[in-house]
Amino acid sequence: MPEVLLATGKAGRTAVLFGDFMQLGAVIPPELKGQDRADIKRWLLPDVFQHCGIAEPSDAQAHPACATLTQQHRFGPAVMQLANDLAYGGVLGGGSQTQPARSTDDPEIVLIDTDGLHELARAHLTGSRSGWWPAGSLIARALVELHRELGEETGIVTPYRVQSDATLEALRDVEGPGGRALAEVGTAHKFQGREFDIVVFDTVEGGVGSRELWMACAHLQPTASSWPRDGVRLFNVAVTRVKTRLYVIASGERVKNAKPGTALAQLAALIDTRRGVRVLQAKTLITPSTAPPTFRGEFGTALAEVLSRHVEVTEIDDERDFYRTFTEEIRHARHSLWLWAPWVAKRVSSLLPELRAAADRGVRISVFIRDDTDQLQKKPANQKLITDLRTVAHVVVPMNVMHQKIAVIDERTVMLGSLNVLSQYWTREVMLTIGVRTSPGRCWNTSMRRSSRLRPAADAATGARSRSAAGRTALGSGAAMPPFARPRRGAGRTPGPRTSAWDAGAERLLMTV
Repeated sequence: MPEVLLATGKAGRTAVLFGDFMQLGAVIPPELKGQDRADIKRWLLPDVFQHCGIAEPSDAQAHPACATLTQQHRFGPAVMQLANDLAYGGVLGGGSQTQPARSTDDPEIVLIDTDGLHELARAHLTGSRSGWWPAGSLIARALVELHRELGEETGIVTPYRVQSDATLEALRDVEGPGGRALAEVGTAHKFQGREFDIVVFDTVEGGVGSRELWMACAHLQPTASSWPRDGVRLFNVAVTRVKTRLYVIASGERVKNAKPGTALAQLAALIDTRRGVRVLQAKTLITPSTAPPTFRGEFGTALAEVLSRHVEVTEIDDERDFYRTFTEEIRHARHSLWLWAPWVAKRVSSLLPELRAAADRGVRISVFIRDDTDQLQKKPANQKLITDLRTVAHVVVPMNVMHQKIAVIDERTVMLGSLNVLSQYWTREVMLTIGVRTSPGRCWNTSMRRSSRLRPAADAATGARSRSAAGRTALGSGAAMPPFARPRRGAGRTPGPRTSAWDAGAERLLMTV
């Protein structure tokens, strides 16, 4: 607002202001927003439209000094309908250059439904309503490659800086012309005023068990504060950057069950009309080669082919078959084994010989477990088993209230699902084994360096947190790829060589802890 006043103060007769109050306004530093000062509330927080009494499209049309521009010439009818439902109240119309309606095989909007991707599609919190996930980076990269082969430019928009950074790292494995990244990636603020053939909007909205983040809470209800209203504006910026096709990456369940009046509910309503919109389930794009063929449509099949260059599900095991697969993976490991397993029980005894053999041939083993504030973990029998584990693993990191079940072998094989590798006994479980052709390590390390909130493991007796012991730094329950503690080496044994990008990232991170 002060800049607007300065500019209009130079006018002799008339000042004309151009803008869109349904897109994002100026970025106000948080330290100013939180101050209880009348001058800040009057001159910095409201935008020029609010000062003129314009908050809705109908306000703009009714204002005697406001000329509304109601025609757009960029996107087709499906995106225009979504933009009207989100922000413009039906005011927006199509001009002579508007894209015509397309066939059902060539949808204008595609929801990439992440349900069924399990840990890949779980949002890892970096704030109360923000976070990151691996699924978005993986799918966005495949979409960029698909459309690059068709000669189309892609822009990737996401609400959160940490997800933007993770996706940019994933894209850096392959350089575009002139050494640039394959696509532009950023938050909505970076893309205002821009346009792209293809837009990928990565919402980072997971399904059942994931907290609703900003985009799930975005709405324009009369009682809405600035935060949910700004969420709609962000959503609107992402939607209206596109010329040819908009991809929205989100949980289909989250979209389907969105609260009435929210931005996701508007998307769900448009999906129900089946006009220019299609849902593509990500789990059908990443399937074992032995799985029965799934109908994906022309572009779904093309996207699955691109994804197969990076990731492929090689096994789906239940609790009866998993340990056979896991043992084979340990025996073939050459460089590193990363293991997230909340509880340590009798099952670990059967795995220790295989882990010891791997360590003896130079495989670096890092294990993340629950700390001893957990009722099961603090039992004497479990503590003895943890001591046995420490004699084999190079690093054992206690974490507070962790629940991930993941194994990563040589940064090329990922095993994830519901089975706790170090304690499973009788429960029915399932685990996926995924072969990764492009290393996820750099992307995930960067995400955690930027987003993790370090918390020392809690003292079992007092509940207080301490950094007194190396290797006992723990992470808040929302994070999945934790920063790495100093090596806790096995007695009298020299650890394997540090060869991977993950280890290098761990060492750099340690210097900041």
